Amino acid sequence: MAVGGDDAGRTFQRSRSVIHSLSQDDEPVCIQLDKKLGHQLVCSLKKNRYSFTDVTLLVDGEQIRAHKIILSAFSPYFEALLSPNMLEGNKEEIEIHNLNALALETMIDFAYSGTIRYSHNTVQDLLETANFLGVKIVQHECVKYIVKQLDSQNCADIYNLGKQIGEEFMFKSAMKYFIDNFVMLSKSVEFLNMPAEMIFELVNAENVQFVEPDSVPIPANQEQGILHAVLRYVGHNENKRLALLPGFMQGIRLPVLLPSMLTKLKEHKLVKKSPNSLALVEKALTVKPELSFMKDAEPWRKPRNNKLIVSLWSRPFAGGGQVSNIVQRFNDAIEVPLTAYVKAMKMHMRRWDGRQVWGGFEVTHSNGYIVQHGGKDYGHEVYEFVLGEGEVITSVDINAGFMIDRITFNTSKNRVLGPYGGSGGSTYHNGHSGKDKLSGYLVCSSGAVVDTQGSLGINSLKFIWAHSEVRIPEPIITASDYSDIDSGEDLSACGDISD
Repeated sequence: MAVGGDDAGRTFQRSRSVIHSLSQDDEPVCIQLDKKLGHQLVCSLKKNRYSFTDVTLLVDGEQIRAHKIILSAFSPYFEALLSPNMLEGNKEEIEIHNLNALALETMIDFAYSGTIRYSHNTVQDLLETANFLGVKIVQHECVKYIVKQLDSQNCADIYNLGKQIGEEFMFKSAMKYFIDNFVMLSKSVEFLNMPAEMIFELVNAENVQFVEPDSVPIPANQEQGILHAVLRYVGHNENKRLALLPGFMQGIRLPVLLPSMLTKLKEHKLVKKSPNSLALVEKALTVKPELSFMKDAEPWRKPRNNKLIVSLWSRPFAGGGQVSNIVQRFNDAIEVPLTAYVKAMKMHMRRWDGRQVWGGFEVTHSNGYIVQHGGKDYGHEVYEFVLGEGEVITSVDINAGFMIDRITFNTSKNRVLGPYGGSGGSTYHNGHSGKDKLSGYLVCSSGAVVDTQGSLGINSLKFIWAHSEVRIPEPIITASDYSDIDSGEDLSACGDISD
């Protein structure tokens, strides 16, 4: 029997009454009826990729059929292009310029399938297309793939591409690879064709390391290596690059170079053709070397803060034994940075247990720090040495027992200074050089001044060496760091610099 109007109304009222009787505090109900539904929809999209299409993209002579709703959902570019306010939004055929047809079709296939394939032959076109369309997930994957392929031949290309599309991770990775492998790259053909922007970044970087395996890594030698590379780069295309030389020179730490290097640099043919560059060299010649180590010195005057220059402390020599009356302990590393080194020393001998030992010594360091440890004017032998320009101590031979008996110093110029002192004690060799490291140099020392047998002397002497760690030729940044960065003519390093 059919329900009449009054009965229907009463039924409807009863239904409303049941609904309103439910607690208004109940949370909304969300039921996943079919866990496979999402996957099924994706499969359906793939299956019907070319069914019911409503737009055809014309690109590079090819036609790509698609659905406007799919394009708009996966790409901000298409979302804007296909909006009702745009002329293209009502068209059935849309012409796309400046994109690779295969890369665009690959991207659109990704919109339907959620998977994408690429290789080293297609990844750049795919990256540029993903960047154009604003599809970040594909863009990020392409960037990580490209960065893993960084080498000396593609370093500049990856830097340029990263700059072109605004991918910070790419150009920073390429720049770090360039800095890390600068010694190798600076001698390559690829270096001569690097973009000038990379050279500017390099000369202004704090962590550039340029040390040849047979060179001592003092700041002057490192800076000279950078200078040589820049002169070679400018000279390769002098007509176009000579105007860039003053800008490069402002980044090179000219005051750190040895005076003899600067004097030769004044006569270099490129510098003589560049008045502003010549003025910078002449200014550098007026800077006193020790002023470069002042904390408030402008960066141009200071050695680079190269974190790959690290210290190595020797064992203590002359442990003291029966000599225990310590008057003073000293540690010159507090005042002498790793970029400085011992330049001169005066050693005062005294008698102890009937033999000659060190009573005290005075040291002059390249940063201008001069210090006296122990006593002097004992009426016995006084020895002294002054190192030449750019010369450093690379190892020592030391005789010691309870006290410091004798030390011989070996230098980077193959000079042997000493022996200075008596003939007692056991013999030790100390320095820093090894097959896995570059040569080191003596920075300073630490130890103790003792009062023994009526006079001062030295024991517990430690030598503090600086050395440069060998660089592994690979990018510092890895793909796992991506999210932290991107959110939304041949010259040797220590050769002559004359023309």
